[in-house]
Amino acid sequence: MLKYFLMRAVDLPDNQRIETVDAALQGARGPEAEKKIDALLDGLYAGTKLGSPEERLRMFDLSREDLLKAGDSFVDFAVALDKEAKTLEDREKTMQGALQRLSPRLMEAFMLWKGGNLYPDANGTMRLTYGTAKGYSPRDAVSYKYITSLAGVVEKYTGEDPFDCPKELLALHESLDFGAYEDAELGDVPVDFLSTCDITGGNSGSPIMNGKGECIGAAFDGNYESISSDYLFIKETTRSINVDSRYILFIMDKMSGAKRLLDEMKVR
Repeated sequence: MLKYFLMRAVDLPDNQRIETVDAALQGARGPEAEKKIDALLDGLYAGTKLGSPEERLRMFDLSREDLLKAGDSFVDFAVALDKEAKTLEDREKTMQGALQRLSPRLMEAFMLWKGGNLYPDANGTMRLTYGTAKGYSPRDAVSYKYITSLAGVVEKYTGEDPFDCPKELLALHESLDFGAYEDAELGDVPVDFLSTCDITGGNSGSPIMNGKGECIGAAFDGNYESISSDYLFIKETTRSINVDSRYILFIMDKMSGAKRLLDEMKVR
């Protein structure tokens, strides 16, 4: 792997050269570079003790000065590379500082262009969106309810991916041993439900809460018609797909025997 990356470094354009690598290879390019790389690697591996777990642990206790005095070939090579990496890091910080100053002006320009507030971009902060549990009709004479059940999982079962499921789950459905996880209206365990929440890649696992602040599910996907939603949210057909909390708890409790996890989470 190291040889591969050194070969890639040799092919970098002139404005992206790695001086430490060029110096170690004496500026060789083309077929000659591979011979130089092989010689460099032979020297690095011959002059290092990093291959020994005991030596690596011992090095952790050394001061920087003592580590450099040891003359380990790989450590010395890494230190030389780090000097260039530090230069790139400083350049990156300078650029980020400039962007911090310019970003507010860019946002002001966007707001003037749009004539008001903007839909917020994801920026790593906690955020909240809202929606309604709701089915949809993608085309004429076709409609989907907002919720699915365990019976639907069993109905799709083929024994092969992607419609395979554990035998324990099939047995639970057969026994009707749903416990407190049965939905009275469905007469079954709810599995997934649709909502009009506007989500995107990276939202998977986000908690879905009801109006009382209770966690009723977790978002994990979107329907086929939501593919365009990063660019255009179509309220009639764009839906997020959420796993129902009752199904999560049913699997943990009835199928997986994860009672200790349930106790730890203090699930009511």
